[in-house]
Amino acid sequence: MHDIEQTIHDFLRTEPDLVIGANSLPFGKSLIAGGLIDSLAVLSVVEFLESRFEVQFDPEDLTGENFDSISAMARLVRARTATSN
Repeated sequence: MHDIEQTIHDFLRTEPDLVIGANSLPFGKSLIAGGLIDSLAVLSVVEFLESRFEVQFDPEDLTGENFDSISAMARLVRARTATSN
């Protein structure tokens, strides 16, 4: 079930606008509190996730908690995927 996490991980590492660049980001690492992404980067991540996984997030989904780690993002994608089926 780590395929979603790996896809997010790869995006965060390779997206030029994010410039995280770390070879390995632990799935549970705090990205916002750790200063690796900011609110503008979160918008890029939201666009990527909605496009890649064909999900639509509600405004209440767009919280720091849901986007603070790769694991949290993957949980949100799974929850949205489950509700859209």
